[in-house]
Amino acid sequence: MRPGGGQSKGAAYEREVCARLSLWVSGGKQQDIFWRSAMSGGRANLQQRRKKAGEFSAQAGDIVATHWDGHFFLSKFCMDTKHWADFEIDAPAFGKKDGAFVVAWEKLCEEAARFGKWPMLVGKENRHGEFAAVSVAGLAWLRGAVRARPHVRLLSSPIDLMTPAYFVSFEDILTLDFALLVAADKRRTARVPILD
Repeated sequence: MRPGGGQSKGAAYEREVCARLSLWVSGGKQQDIFWRSAMSGGRANLQQRRKKAGEFSAQAGDIVATHWDGHFFLSKFCMDTKHWADFEIDAPAFGKKDGAFVVAWEKLCEEAARFGKWPMLVGKENRHGEFAAVSVAGLAWLRGAVRARPHVRLLSSPIDLMTPAYFVSFEDILTLDFALLVAADKRRTARVPILD
């Protein structure tokens, strides 16, 4: 690959994921609900260091909402996208604690926790398929509205890290009925008792 080619490949993949998420959330009507965040979430992290984290939680991660319809999904997930030659997902099995995926996942989990969100890393490896890594809480939320097929398949056993990573098919997520997810979330929220 030519020098700097990895950055352009990653940026192109971020744009592709944004367009696909936009079509999913809008029921196939819009491609511009999500876009790449300024400084890949750096704006939120910069403000975090200045003690204004709550004000910039919408800027966390690689993807931000540019339209009101995208804010609900990103209020739940802090997203990162990666298109790499090798994620080194098997690194923990060989005693390597700092494989590329592990480093990216742990960084994303820290950022998600700071903003009260669940991590979701959408990845694509050269000559391999696409996946989404989510936490157990994120997986439960995605599966919460599903009573019948299609459902979100686990692609492998979770990797046991500080925040376990569950690998699912990103394409499965995009086949879920987004309106059902929103409705199920509202029903769950309505059942939570308010304590005085």
